[in-house]
Amino acid sequence: MKTEIQRTPSWLRSPSDPMYGLRPGLQWDWSWIVLLLLACAVYVGLALSPSSYALGLERLGQPVTGTWLGSPRGIRSDEWMVYTPYMQIAVENGFQRINALSPYQEDLRTFQALPLLDWALLFKPYHWGFFVAPPAYGYSFYFFFMSTAFLAGWALFVRKLGLSVWIAVPVAVSLYFSQYVQVWWTTNAGAFSLAPWVALAWMYTGHRLLRIALTAYAITAWMLACAYPPFLYSIALAIGALIIAFRREVISLRSLYDATIAGSIAIALFIGYFHELIDILQQTVYPGRRVAVSGSVGLERLLAQLSPTALIHGFEPLARIKGTNACEIAVLSTLLPVYAAALADHRTFTAWLARNRPTLIFLCAILALFMAWMFLSVHPILARISGLYLVPPARALVGFGLVLNILAAAYIAIAGIRVSVSRAFATMALVGTALWVKTSWSGTDFAGTFSYLDAVFPLATIALLVGLALLRTAPARTVLTIWVAAAANVAMFGAFNPVQRAHAIFEVDRDAVRATLETEGARTDRNGAIVALGHYGALIPGAGVPSINHVLYTPQLEFFRRHFPGMEEARFNEVFNRYAHVIVNEAPEPSLLSPDSLSVPWHVMVDGEASVRPNAVRIEQLAERPEAAADAAFGHIDSATISDGTHLEIVGWSRTPLESGTAVGLWSNARIENLVIRGQPRADVAASVSQDLAQSGFVIEAEVTIGPDENPMLCLVVLQGQTVDTALVFPDGRRDCVSLFALAN
Repeated sequence: MKTEIQRTPSWLRSPSDPMYGLRPGLQWDWSWIVLLLLACAVYVGLALSPSSYALGLERLGQPVTGTWLGSPRGIRSDEWMVYTPYMQIAVENGFQRINALSPYQEDLRTFQALPLLDWALLFKPYHWGFFVAPPAYGYSFYFFFMSTAFLAGWALFVRKLGLSVWIAVPVAVSLYFSQYVQVWWTTNAGAFSLAPWVALAWMYTGHRLLRIALTAYAITAWMLACAYPPFLYSIALAIGALIIAFRREVISLRSLYDATIAGSIAIALFIGYFHELIDILQQTVYPGRRVAVSGSVGLERLLAQLSPTALIHGFEPLARIKGTNACEIAVLSTLLPVYAAALADHRTFTAWLARNRPTLIFLCAILALFMAWMFLSVHPILARISGLYLVPPARALVGFGLVLNILAAAYIAIAGIRVSVSRAFATMALVGTALWVKTSWSGTDFAGTFSYLDAVFPLATIALLVGLALLRTAPARTVLTIWVAAAANVAMFGAFNPVQRAHAIFEVDRDAVRATLETEGARTDRNGAIVALGHYGALIPGAGVPSINHVLYTPQLEFFRRHFPGMEEARFNEVFNRYAHVIVNEAPEPSLLSPDSLSVPWHVMVDGEASVRPNAVRIEQLAERPEAAADAAFGHIDSATISDGTHLEIVGWSRTPLESGTAVGLWSNARIENLVIRGQPRADVAASVSQDLAQSGFVIEAEVTIGPDENPMLCLVVLQGQTVDTALVFPDGRRDCVSLFALAN
């Protein structure tokens, strides 16, 4: 039996029978199920995923296989270095709650859902694939489920707001392929995908008890999938505002009471599952009880709401935008606002507005609230009342983008598209202005300002104008406009995440990983855990090798107190009482490298068997800019790059043997965090310069934040004691120091 979803309300224009004979309602039949099953069979059957774990394989020194399309993104280290390895850990532990293979014995209940055999699995349908198929297919099914839930959920939600299905579907596609969703997708898919299903369950008009049950289930599933309050609240505020604006008739004392009951059930289930971890995390130094402060987003983000590539070169921030990266620069934007402003029939919208003025006023007020929180200083009382104190301003961009772009789509649907020569020229003038503003503002040359992504806006607009000239019906023009905006987002951001086969993720050879680490100087402590110098995230335990190097979602204070019994209590709490990447280095004592990274000393973690690591290379951050004598010996920097906006990697060799008493000295007027160095054999240097330099190589990795300084510099030398003994020559021929801008470009 075919059931037609509620037709578009009379105040919204929608495609009707004259447009290719299509009806405005969505006809549901078994063909939809067949198409969905076919898509699932192809995607999951090939074990595809958007993971960047290829970089994890490379970091572990293993063969990199399975990347079908695109390139893995280093900036997505919270996925390939943390979340995906934790998926591996859950599989290795037989889906049990405690990681029995780890020296930390950590609880695997985390704010990013893992496939675990406990009662919460009932609310994790996206993880059910792990229990009926090999893990590679379960992992692939997780991402297929989330993508399907996003596209179907947001399309149905926009449809419920009153827009035709021919509008709702491309709007969902536009949102899915927006910059913001794509760059945060692989670790926050649940927050984005399951949100509209909460609204759909609550807007269900059937049996009341069923509505309460469905809503409670949807809220619980949503919160368990990604328990990250900034995204959850920002999206919830946007959804609530859109319902109030467009579907006020569904709001009643009865429906609000039902929502309260469902929400109470969901919160009780959530707290029942996480209560132990909630108590622990609230007492941590980081993240602790964080309260966001308004006003930290730059006004330039508004440019990207009109031109999605305005602030980026490729996927990276423009050179003049400091202290950010491909993820933090992102906004949730489409071309819909520009097309609404340039091509919509504003006279028709004015007629609608005369009958629906409160809708527009309310949505403008919500947008103003988001903007005030992002760009201005908001009084703490207003922050508490609005709930925005839970949302760092950069995370409010997702809620702002949802409201703005769905409003723009509704504007186009209500007003229709008006075609004329003057409007076509005005639209192209807007495109040209956007490109001119980017050129003028970028502060660099053409090659450093534009990439192929910038061609999408003008080409899509030209294609749209040609299509509008050819079409004769108003509904067809409306639908074409929305679909062109969707296609533009696919072209701009659809290639951000790679296509990676998951077999390579779950078939890592643990013996080969251990052997590679030991070749690089790693040691095994008396309990069988690997201790490896450097930053590995959770890659080593994810590969099935017990390791001190890890990422701890919750503090492991008892474990570290056993290793550092004499450490002063306040300092111990400051360093270890936090979510943290555990990094092993040569420092004499534990230290905090960044809010989410701590270091522990090598000699302690290998049970004091060696005061320093064999063939260890040390690095020191210098307080003052170093100067090498003109006749100093010199080594060479083979490569020095900044990738993904912040990740610094330097490969080189020293003329001074890197042994006891020597260290690589680093100075920079930029912020350097997570600084680690490891030795590297250099047979090439030994063959061409001296056999004494067979162990002269080094690799430096760090996270760098370039501040407002006009000329951030990086200097490297080799120290003998406190004296500069060796100068290092960069690839461009400069000695000792180089501009960080040169490395980023």
